[in-house]
Amino acid sequence: MALATVLEAARAMEDDTGGPTIEELYESLDLPGHRVELLEGRIVVSPAPIKMHNRIVTWLSDALRELCDQHGLDRLTHGTIELPKTSERIQPDLFICPADESTDGEWLLSAEDVLLAVEVVSPSSRRDDYVVKRASCAQSEIPLYLIIDPRESLITLFAGPSPRGYLRSAAVPIGEKLDLPEPFGIVVDTATMPGKPAEQ
Repeated sequence: MALATVLEAARAMEDDTGGPTIEELYESLDLPGHRVELLEGRIVVSPAPIKMHNRIVTWLSDALRELCDQHGLDRLTHGTIELPKTSERIQPDLFICPADESTDGEWLLSAEDVLLAVEVVSPSSRRDDYVVKRASCAQSEIPLYLIIDPRESLITLFAGPSPRGYLRSAAVPIGEKLDLPEPFGIVVDTATMPGKPAEQ
């Protein structure tokens, strides 16, 4: 849907109901090549990620492939998660959830089904990835939240969700080994990650 059409739809809803809700306006958006999220009452539109960003996401997805296949888990790089505690909707770069064919026709998935949400930080997403989404995922009880920050050469894993945020975190420089706790229980060698810093 073109932006002009979105605005027309919003005006029509306003004429009928006194104004669209933020959720109605969010759901009316169709912007190919963009990620559209609902954060802190804001509609956040982000351009499609660069190739290196996608290579990093693919690398981690591949690293988790065997484990996910063994345990009946889906590795998804596209999809929207509803965070009921904050009424937000996010599109992580990668998330892991149980394979469930009954939800194959759904576009909006519940946070209660997500085991791990992953964000690869870009300059424009830094605050939302580190602050907003992290807090919201913790409040909605997503067990693990992982941030890959290529600019800082750092990977940070957050665990122990609570209403106050994640209670535990562990950071490793890109190039070292990352422990993913249960339900994964594996070690990921980040030395194989694309775009890792050159050896000093």
